[in-house]
Amino acid sequence: MLILEKLTEVKTPNMQNTSETLNDSQKEYCATIVMQTMLQNYSAEKHIPPEKALLDFAKSPIYEALFDYSTAIWREGPVYLQSLYEEYQKL
Repeated sequence: MLILEKLTEVKTPNMQNTSETLNDSQKEYCATIVMQTMLQNYSAEKHIPPEKALLDFAKSPIYEALFDYSTAIWREGPVYLQSLYEEYQKL
């Protein structure tokens, strides 16, 4: 299964009704924190400037999927987000 083919079908394992009770502003806040944390970890692991990590990530479909709240990727945390991003980079 290619990650790009499935991004629009992603439903995270922990999805509950919680995502339905948060408004988009709250979901955006969560997504931003998850992204920031992931990028801090990723840039440190890869020894690249955080700015470059952000610019590269923002060009990826993983970034778009993170802010597509129906995927609920924003709920899964930075480790999960990084694993998706690294899988995408292998393609």
